[in-house]
Amino acid sequence: MGFHNRSWAWAGHAKVDNGPGESSIRTFGHPWIYPVVDWTHPKPTSVVLVLTALSLALAHVVVVAVAAVRDALAARCRRNDDIIIDEVYLERDSDDAVV
Repeated sequence: MGFHNRSWAWAGHAKVDNGPGESSIRTFGHPWIYPVVDWTHPKPTSVVLVLTALSLALAHVVVVAVAAVRDALAARCRRNDDIIIDEVYLERDSDDAVV
């Protein structure tokens, strides 16, 4: 039994068994920390797992969309009708070619 198991026992979170090869049992005798990670009842745990995966995918899509909007706004704000090359101003033609 290491320090980690003893600290959990002192905090009242686990009952520590002193026998060889025996593991800690969480409060109220359950081997899991939270009910949603109890794989003896796979349906609620699977629902939480699927919802977490969908939330992660949705968050990724939102972040990519915000970045795309940011990039579009930045490109639009930086657009200028004149190009400065070595302090010489050149006007753009209608098809954005330098004349």
